[in-house]
Amino acid sequence: MFTIRYRVIKQGKWKGKTMYRDIGHHHNDNVMKNSNYPDSIFCLDTQLVRKILNLMEVSCCRCGWKEGTCDFHHIDGRKIHDADTEHNISLICPNCHRLVHEGKVEKKELIPLSKIIGGKWKNLIYVHWEDKKVYYILKDEEVKNE
Repeated sequence: MFTIRYRVIKQGKWKGKTMYRDIGHHHNDNVMKNSNYPDSIFCLDTQLVRKILNLMEVSCCRCGWKEGTCDFHHIDGRKIHDADTEHNISLICPNCHRLVHEGKVEKKELIPLSKIIGGKWKNLIYVHWEDKKVYYILKDEEVKNE
């Protein structure tokens, strides 16, 4: 079994201190040995996903708003097979999200993350193996803190 972790750079009085955050476990050792990157960005911790999307400057797929945190919306709902993948999730602002749930926005107006970011997010992280543990580290954090 591999423990999946990524590096967290502390802010405030702990600024510059490096901590590691466990984000899950993989029970199939062969899968992790043969693959450095997960298939989906949503296999990573939510905080890391948000940081990656911020670095990529991804905005609301409907109106382009990016003044704050956008919401993840399941285009075809959560009850379908593979609901939590880039093909079924779009990033929309809170106002558009409300309009979607009120039925004022059609599904065809929502662009899945797979079309917006594709596999580009993998260029923003690198994988570090240590003692049967894999660490996903933001390249941007590594550069800022060296």
